[in-house]
Amino acid sequence: MGFRRGSHNSTSGTRRHRGHSRHSGSSSTTGSYHHTGSYHVSGGYHHSGAYHHTGTYHHSGTHRHTGSCHHSGSYHMHGTFFVSGTSPAMIGSGSVMVSGSIRGHELYFIHGAADLDQTAARYLPMGYGLAEAASAAYPTRFVCPARGRLVKSMIRCKAAAASTALTLYKAVNGTNAPATAGETKIVNIASVDTTYSFTFTGSHHFNAGDVISLRVNPTNNPDETNFTHVFELYTRADIPTGTLS
Repeated sequence: MGFRRGSHNSTSGTRRHRGHSRHSGSSSTTGSYHHTGSYHVSGGYHHSGAYHHTGTYHHSGTHRHTGSCHHSGSYHMHGTFFVSGTSPAMIGSGSVMVSGSIRGHELYFIHGAADLDQTAARYLPMGYGLAEAASAAYPTRFVCPARGRLVKSMIRCKAAAASTALTLYKAVNGTNAPATAGETKIVNIASVDTTYSFTFTGSHHFNAGDVISLRVNPTNNPDETNFTHVFELYTRADIPTGTLS
């Protein structure tokens, strides 16, 4: 079993270790690191490069990692964990249990239905039991809890609506209804009872506190329509907790 104690331990180059390892104090590693067995760390740990670990990992303190990280086995972390690298920077297989809240780029879904019985442009309701509207009235609005973007909308119509435009509108604080047009996507809804995706490309459609609406403009009568909107919210910056820096 390896044991290291001290205020700082620095290693540069390829490092391989097999067996149990315990470390107390700060540790910095540059280069690839391969470890098989249990690993216990108390203190700060900084690593730059590829990291491969098989076995049980216990860490108390701050962990900063740049590069790819591969871990097989149980992982116990108490403190703050930072990972940066090429997306996806961290890949896991198995169950993840978190005590506390999670912040990051989170997907949020809004789904609903509307009876689009005409070819005129209509704003979609934000949910069920509400009617579509010719203007961006309050049932068609969504107050954004964080900055983010519209990833895509999936629409399924009872009738073939043909060329159909879907436009995102928004309003900032102090403005009544969403009237500023954002990104527009056009899709040919050629078949009945078939789901079509309107995929958006913008990276920043709205900010926290903005109100948004979505307007659909078909060529033909879509008839009864179901839809799901997929949003990506950047919650780390706009919905902070006391534990994130």
